[in-house]
Amino acid sequence: MIILIYTYAMGIQVNLAISLHQTDDRKRSALMPVNDRFPIADLLDACNYYIKRTNRRISFEWALIAGETDTADAAHSLGALLRGTVTLSLVHHMSAETMCI
Repeated sequence: MIILIYTYAMGIQVNLAISLHQTDDRKRSALMPVNDRFPIADLLDACNYYIKRTNRRISFEWALIAGETDTADAAHSLGALLRGTVTLSLVHHMSAETMCI
């Protein structure tokens, strides 16, 4: 996944959306096992390279999970991690139990 970001920076102009959902590797790995292969620091290094190389923005997606990622602490951690100009999409998370079918 990260290698594709570097590849896209070399000439393919695409709009990237990164599912972040956590700012801590341990918590992100529990939510998204792909984080074990591509930790946050490596992912952000690739994203920063892409932004500098292409002068394009990346959209980061953040699921609002009650009591986990919708707290003031989570918002501050996210702001510190993504400081600078970014596009952030907040996604309302609904568990299967609360969805009406």
